[in-house]
Amino acid sequence: MIRIPMEFDEEMLNEGPMSSLENDLAAIRMNDLHFTEEEKEDAQKRLLKRMTDYDNRRRWHRMAIAAAVAMLLVAGGTVLWMSSHSTRISQETAQLVPRDLDMVLTTTDGHTLNLNEGGQLSCNELGYLTIKGLGQTLKYTPSTGSLTSSGTPELCELRVPEGKHTQIELSDGSRVWVNSGTTIQFPLKFVGSERRIRVDGEVFLEVAHKVGAVFRVETEAFCVKVTGTKFGVTSYSGQQYSQVVLAEGRVEVERGDTARYLLNPDQMLTISSGRAQLSEVDTYTYTSWKDGLLYFNGTTLGEALNRLAKHYAVDINCSPGSSQLKLYGKLVLEQRVEDVLNTLTVIEPISYQIRNNQVFVEEKK
Repeated sequence: MIRIPMEFDEEMLNEGPMSSLENDLAAIRMNDLHFTEEEKEDAQKRLLKRMTDYDNRRRWHRMAIAAAVAMLLVAGGTVLWMSSHSTRISQETAQLVPRDLDMVLTTTDGHTLNLNEGGQLSCNELGYLTIKGLGQTLKYTPSTGSLTSSGTPELCELRVPEGKHTQIELSDGSRVWVNSGTTIQFPLKFVGSERRIRVDGEVFLEVAHKVGAVFRVETEAFCVKVTGTKFGVTSYSGQQYSQVVLAEGRVEVERGDTARYLLNPDQMLTISSGRAQLSEVDTYTYTSWKDGLLYFNGTTLGEALNRLAKHYAVDINCSPGSSQLKLYGKLVLEQRVEDVLNTLTVIEPISYQIRNNQVFVEEKK
């Protein structure tokens, strides 16, 4: 008579796959082995105990493996974080010093004023100019009233260099946000029924409504005619494209003597290589810069870096392979360009280095 041992040691517990235990138990149940009823019942109990012990040990084994894997993942994650942190430290070791150019206001009577970063200009109805900067307030009183001897309004020219931006409140109450690298000409006081300014660069305007007083924004590419509205204008000299984007109200864009384009809210007129195209857009995507944000919806990395270079007054070089990467989402314009670049390295497969006070961006290898 074949006998099954009553006790199982450690070696016996691990000697074979679980399927052999299940076969033994099935054989007992089918009376393929010859036992007395008492021995058969006792053998069944012990085999079931052996199976339970085997399962428990296997479960603990799996838990131990899972714990080990988790520890490895944590360690690996720590290494990755340390590696990423180390990369950022090495990237920031080289000091990047932005160009510090003056924001200059020039008037037709020969006055020149250097303004601080964040300076705000305000013209009252009498033609007096107040400049509020960081820690100072300057008041400019025009010579001989607010008009020149020719009878035209005394003009100011404000040059906002790369890395700087400001706001202007015009004498009629209209407000202008002026972006980096922009030159704007405006009168200290609007005279007559027409209000006119000239822009070379990028601005956002909230035009005060004045009955019977047309407001015009002249650029190299077009003239925008409004009565009271909110809109953005981008038109840099030498740039391949110019655009007008309308947030509120209605504007008319004039090109030459014949071309006229009427814009409604959430529309943008783009002029590129002499061709004009009208499209429906999310306005804030194109005007959020005034709030310290950039929104991207398929913008190439090369285009985004060009905007960052102008905003921070630094030189950014982008490799051909990485320049065509597409960006989507929101980018906060931090105080330092390095912080913005670090964000880009997280969301895009790129890295950067600082050499000779320039940024070099390339794809990660």
